[in-house]
Amino acid sequence: MQTESVQKVLICGIWAGILLLLFTPLVVSTQTIFPFIVGKAVYARIIIDLVFGLWLLLVLLNPAYRPPRSRLLYLFLAYLVASLLAGFFGVSFQRSLWSTYERMQGVVDLAHWIALMFVLASVVKSTHGLRIIFNVNLGISLVLSLMGLALGAGVTGIPFFEYLQASERLGLTLGNAAFVGAYMMINVLIGAGLLLHSLLQRVDVAEEINLSQARRSRRRRRGRDTKVGGIDTKLYLLQSFWIIAVLLDLWVMTLTGTRGAIIGLGAGLAVFAIGYSLCGQEKLLKYASAGFLGLFVLLVILIIMLRGTPLIENLSQSNVLVRRIAEVSIEEAPFQSRITSLRVGFKAFTSKPVLGWGPENYLVPFGRYYTKGSESFETLDQAHNKPLEELVTKGIVGFVAFLAVWAFALRVLFRRYPALTASEQAFVLMMGAALTAYFVQNLFLFDTAVTMLQFVLLMGFVAVLESQMAKSQTGDDEPASRSWAMGTLAGLPEKINVTVILNHSIYRSVTGFKVLGLAVIATGFVLLFVSMIANVRVYDGATTIRLVGERVSSMEGVVILLKDSIKSFEPLANYPRLIFFGNVSKVWNSLNEDEEDLVLAFVETEGERATKAEPENWRIYMEMAKMYQIIANMERDEELVAHAKRYADEATRLAPELREIALLNWRIGRLEEIMSQRELSGESTP
Repeated sequence: MQTESVQKVLICGIWAGILLLLFTPLVVSTQTIFPFIVGKAVYARIIIDLVFGLWLLLVLLNPAYRPPRSRLLYLFLAYLVASLLAGFFGVSFQRSLWSTYERMQGVVDLAHWIALMFVLASVVKSTHGLRIIFNVNLGISLVLSLMGLALGAGVTGIPFFEYLQASERLGLTLGNAAFVGAYMMINVLIGAGLLLHSLLQRVDVAEEINLSQARRSRRRRRGRDTKVGGIDTKLYLLQSFWIIAVLLDLWVMTLTGTRGAIIGLGAGLAVFAIGYSLCGQEKLLKYASAGFLGLFVLLVILIIMLRGTPLIENLSQSNVLVRRIAEVSIEEAPFQSRITSLRVGFKAFTSKPVLGWGPENYLVPFGRYYTKGSESFETLDQAHNKPLEELVTKGIVGFVAFLAVWAFALRVLFRRYPALTASEQAFVLMMGAALTAYFVQNLFLFDTAVTMLQFVLLMGFVAVLESQMAKSQTGDDEPASRSWAMGTLAGLPEKINVTVILNHSIYRSVTGFKVLGLAVIATGFVLLFVSMIANVRVYDGATTIRLVGERVSSMEGVVILLKDSIKSFEPLANYPRLIFFGNVSKVWNSLNEDEEDLVLAFVETEGERATKAEPENWRIYMEMAKMYQIIANMERDEELVAHAKRYADEATRLAPELREIALLNWRIGRLEEIMSQRELSGESTP
């Protein structure tokens, strides 16, 4: 009984953690640098660490909560290993692991999300449980939608979010309209799936009644509602909630003006309409799906034909999304930057085709292969195209693993679909539509903690479906209680007797199993402890750097804070260093001689450490060269000019055709000419 009580507490703790994780979109760390990014990532990682630790204890107490036999989980592990290898053989292993404060991604972040998938597949286990999670997720999206509509209506001072301001494109607590659009897009489809599931349950009831008259009579005797189409108050309220959430999320999605999200939503709905019109059970919904396809095609044609007409111009004045769609042009900056990214990306891939440049290191090949004839002036540290990002940073190995995850997920949905009831079919197909929408919008964007959370929830749903499918095919009543190894070895010829050997040597050896289990748990908790410490230190580093310029007036105080930020978490220290390098020249004239010596000593030390951590990051060399050039221009100091020239030459080697580096070289060259003329004319330099 005591063990059962502990198990219940652990399960409740895991569920509480998962539900708390859904509040990630509302987390804003106003006291850190990049408040819309850092706080969310740290919050999500800490909760995942805690949930994963509780799950490890649960597995030790009850083997039934071990991960199910899932090829999808295998593929995610393979993808993680490929990412780790790509980072190890890439240009900066440190950046591959930890990314930057601005992005907060990297292999460590990916490992957290995959750990969450294992917990979902092992503990939730049922699509019903995941629908509970989806409902809470949808409720949080509704809260964000109401905040967005309030801001759009001119309401300010929203409790707990007083700092949010109205803008033409709503960024809300995600800080970027594109991220809000992607988040709302997924929840529109989740809400539609939940609504369709409830509406089509009457079809399931009708089929069940036709198959079993006896069960129908029992319902009547027990006073249950047997009327097809009957609905109780609770279900009515839920359906009202889904309708309201879908409509408001869709409305706010249009207010973000995110074209990638509307394209993704269209693609997802088209996939649902095609799938259901071909294979759906409910005739009315089949006809509606076919009709939607016709309307969808007609709408696309009308948008193309009516561009530039007074009708579209009038609509553009009232809706930012309509305006941005109407203004789509091959000449606009976002379009040009995507073209540049594609050209640079494919060149970068051919130079390192196997394992790529390493996760989060796209900036390096972008500088290396950017050409003067490129269409965009924008410097990109992300490809803004997920498949291209995988290809460039993880090579063909990581790209194949990435595609394998997606291909297998679609295979599970396709194979599971025919065996389901009408309501389950609609829901599963809508989740497939949500995954499609996510993939399509990621052709124009990159992941954040909020979008990764949506992705993991959807993939967790697929993993549960796969487990159910395996159970129905094998007739195994306890698929989760058997280990992956045993499940795999069971298919080998009996003459090998591998399963028998393992049964006797490990599984029948209670002592051996306990030792192995304790070793695994101990290792897991050591890793969790290290991760928790890392999360706290990341937050401290991001908080400390934010204090620079807010509470410090002296340069000595600034340097002390920067050192504290760097010591808090060294792997992410290059961003504080770059901030310092970029701002020194702005305050140089206000410094006394001692402060100047302090700054130059700090720059020399930290510059060396920065380039050692990321030896091929041209931006570090460029910022240092720019700083020395500006100071040298004020001081007319030949030694400072030499420093600027040295760093500029290295930046040029790493990014030979970037415009900003070319302009920097021109300035340094001009400064050298001026100083040379001074020397020839006999003028002294101060």
